[in-house]
Amino acid sequence: PPMKTDMYIPVAADLYLMKIRGSAMENRKLFNKRDILFLLPLLILIIIFAAGRFFVNEENGCAVIRCGVKVIDTISLAKNGEYSYSELEGMVFSVKDGGIAVTQSDCHDKICVNTGRIYSGGETIVCLPHKAVVTVESGEKNNVDVVLG
Repeated sequence: PPMKTDMYIPVAADLYLMKIRGSAMENRKLFNKRDILFLLPLLILIIIFAAGRFFVNEENGCAVIRCGVKVIDTISLAKNGEYSYSELEGMVFSVKDGGIAVTQSDCHDKICVNTGRIYSGGETIVCLPHKAVVTVESGEKNNVDVVLG
């Protein structure tokens, strides 16, 4: 009597299908035409937004220097130079490459100097001993971050 077995024994047709599938997987390319047609525009958009973010300066950006509530000066970030003011004696401001920094200060903690150069609208440098606040303002007329309501 023949023995019953639960094992499946592949027949010639199954072996042929496995051979076809195996060779199809070996010859398959990493990207096909549809993948490239989808990814290429996406990659172009990413490059355009990245270039806009990193290489386009805000037009007519400026830095506002205050002592307390009094505005001491408004400096264009397009023009490099060093500035000092009698109201903020002991402090030197440096405008370079579209940003501003406090390069010298006679305050004891030097937080204003260690803040580094600021470039973007809304960034600030604060020196509490001198009551100095430096704020970068964007050249864009409508600089809205969030709209509520």
